[in-house]
Amino acid sequence: MTFTAFSRNSLKTRVTMFTLLIFLISIWSLSFYASRILHENMRQLLGEQQSSTLKLVGDATNHELLDRLEALGKVAAGFNPALLGNPAALRDNLDRRPVFQELFNGGLFVTGLDGVALVTEPVSVQRLGVSYMDRDYVADTLKLGKPTIGLPIIGKRLSVPVFGMAAPIRDAQGRVIGALAGVTNLAEPNFLGALVGSRYGKTGGYVLLAPQQRVIVVATDKSLVMQQLPAAGVSSLVDSHVRGETRPLISTNAQGVEVLSSVASIPVAGWRLVLSLPTDEAFGPIRAMQWRLLLATIVLTLLAGGLTWWMLKRQLAPLLAASDALTAAADAKQSWQPLPIVRKDEIGNLIRGFNRLQTELGQREALLQKVLDTSSVAIFLIDPQGRITQANHRMAEMFGYSVQSLLELEYVALVDPAERAAVREQKGELLRGSIPPLNLDRMYWRSDHSQFWGHLTATRFIDAQGQDCGILGVIVDITERKRTEEIVRQLAYYDPMTNLANRLLLRDRLTQAMLASKRTGRYCALMFLDLDNFKVLNDTYGHGAGDLLLIEVAARLKRCVREVDTVARFGGDEFVVLLMDLSHDEGQAQEQAGLLAEKIRSVLAESYVLRLAADASRPAQTIAHHCTASIGVLLFLGLEFSEEEALKRADIAMYQAKESGRDSFHFYDAQAEVRA
Repeated sequence: MTFTAFSRNSLKTRVTMFTLLIFLISIWSLSFYASRILHENMRQLLGEQQSSTLKLVGDATNHELLDRLEALGKVAAGFNPALLGNPAALRDNLDRRPVFQELFNGGLFVTGLDGVALVTEPVSVQRLGVSYMDRDYVADTLKLGKPTIGLPIIGKRLSVPVFGMAAPIRDAQGRVIGALAGVTNLAEPNFLGALVGSRYGKTGGYVLLAPQQRVIVVATDKSLVMQQLPAAGVSSLVDSHVRGETRPLISTNAQGVEVLSSVASIPVAGWRLVLSLPTDEAFGPIRAMQWRLLLATIVLTLLAGGLTWWMLKRQLAPLLAASDALTAAADAKQSWQPLPIVRKDEIGNLIRGFNRLQTELGQREALLQKVLDTSSVAIFLIDPQGRITQANHRMAEMFGYSVQSLLELEYVALVDPAERAAVREQKGELLRGSIPPLNLDRMYWRSDHSQFWGHLTATRFIDAQGQDCGILGVIVDITERKRTEEIVRQLAYYDPMTNLANRLLLRDRLTQAMLASKRTGRYCALMFLDLDNFKVLNDTYGHGAGDLLLIEVAARLKRCVREVDTVARFGGDEFVVLLMDLSHDEGQAQEQAGLLAEKIRSVLAESYVLRLAADASRPAQTIAHHCTASIGVLLFLGLEFSEEEALKRADIAMYQAKESGRDSFHFYDAQAEVRA
């Protein structure tokens, strides 16, 4: 590495040397790491201390309960059936055991096999004659024949929270004949309260709970005695205590306080002893140290940030000046000028390269704009909101706007109003990429509301950075092509004199009618009309008069039918009327066709006024002419006939009308055709 790499003109050198100060950020990482480690170590240490303390208290509680169960068992072992049958002697036996009575502040009582109290101490409690078979500790002792500790409950006589324990009394053969029970009054000072009644720290405490009932037996907070715990699933902390999870946990208690808690089991009673300490007290020292670390880190960070900002401001001043110059030129819409190069460092090289690139881009943009302006087609760009953001001169000429006026328009304002909603929806689908690029013919509106046909090619425009910039479109004026095609179609499908459908279009409509009839189940009708004595008019007044008559007949026929029906000139003085969507019922459909046939016959029978233009042989004249028509009607459903067969049968019906006297209509009669 050469020395020039570290010259003072090198931006890399200046920034690299100065960013050494940025390593102050490591203080944040160190602070965070130290805080987490200290917090975890403190939690582990406190948990171990809590568990040790809880084990001592739990073992003591279990031992006290065992001592009382053993005392009950020893005293009960000294009773016999004779003593059990002598209440006075039994009471005297209990009176001689004051130490034993001190174990149970709620008193003692003896029951027979039926659970009824025979003797009670003290007598003032008045348990004599009361059945205790509904108490679990009495019932289980009598049934199972083993010492039992009961669940906390409200005492029958004391009417306060109590829990009892009992030992069986046996006869000489070992059969259970009664029970000796001791009661602990939880509302008065008792051995459990002496064990768990003291505070742990300043705000921590104990809770002894019976998981079977989800109830608190005793607690440091006396108001919690016999309080019901939340149902399963309500509190994860309580559920873990009930399950007896021994590992220390941090969670929120029912009062919304975050606590560190541990659990120990009391095996002899199946109870749980919980020790809880609010984390505010447990982690108070470490949190105070964390705040001091945070304060020091903030001060150092602000200092490092201020120095870094000052240094970068000095070093990047040329780049900022170049940015301001570009912004000002863009806002003022000025032509681009090369940016000044202040220093010969990396920023100077960057500005030099930018100037060169901008010059090349300007040349390319000028070339592109020239191509756009000289193009023979309209080229435009619309944004995702549908506004025109760029347009060439050909587009302005095509639509009769200035280029600036086009840039203020929404694209859909240039299309036929009837299509604008569909075009707006189509634009959204194209932007979402749900349809392929457009390639279609469309009717457009100029600024003077005149219309022209244009062929549109449109696709999504994605820039070099992959950003969706809207839609790029190209429009070619195809008005002349379309006009050649509203003409070719007219000549191909319509009679040039009457402007009615010709034979080709009639056959197409007849095919569609048969398919529609099959699909809907509705009848259709085909009428074949022939003008009566038409040849006489031609022979008398010439073909010009005949042509005028045919034009008037065509107009009258179109006035008689609906939009869905078709009127065609079949040739000469023959016309065909195709009726769509008649009734599903054949009789009703025939009646509908008959009514329209009569209407046509009547309308065509009205007098005609024909105005003949002058020619070399005679002057202009107006003649009144009376003409009638013979009409053949064929009713059909679906594809029961071919097109040729349908026309043939309608033609036969028309000749049947002529044979019946003309100026009439006649439905196709297959039997009449056979007879003929």
